[in-house]
Amino acid sequence: MKGYPRRFYHCLMAAFAGVGASGLVLTPTTLLLRFDTSLAWRIASESRVFVAALHAAFGFVASWIFGALWTVHIRAGWRQRRQLGSGLTLVSALLGLILTGVGIYYLASDAWANAAAGLHVMLGLAGIAVFGWHAWKGHRLRRRVTRG
Repeated sequence: MKGYPRRFYHCLMAAFAGVGASGLVLTPTTLLLRFDTSLAWRIASESRVFVAALHAAFGFVASWIFGALWTVHIRAGWRQRRQLGSGLTLVSALLGLILTGVGIYYLASDAWANAAAGLHVMLGLAGIAVFGWHAWKGHRLRRRVTRG
């Protein structure tokens, strides 16, 4: 990625992989605790707090990286009108994840917190797919440009 330090891409991938993987691990437990929906597997209760803290830490790092992406990568892509669909979808999903993540903990009503949790899970699952789609399209575009 142009305009970023050498290891930035690897940090971006590690942060988004970490937040995505920890979110996937927490999803069955979230569905059980918030919506009384039981699935075949869920994380052991003694590990849940650690994984939730890890998810929050990765979320903070991913938010920080998102801010760094905003200053160069996102603005440049929008100016050049490249990958507008996947980029706008990804930005919307990330902003939604940030807002619902805060809402899960700070909304006073259980009904609103549960709604935020459900939306957070849906946006997280969609965000994983959109992030992969956006990265794949960018990789294809870079290969096409370098070939000439």
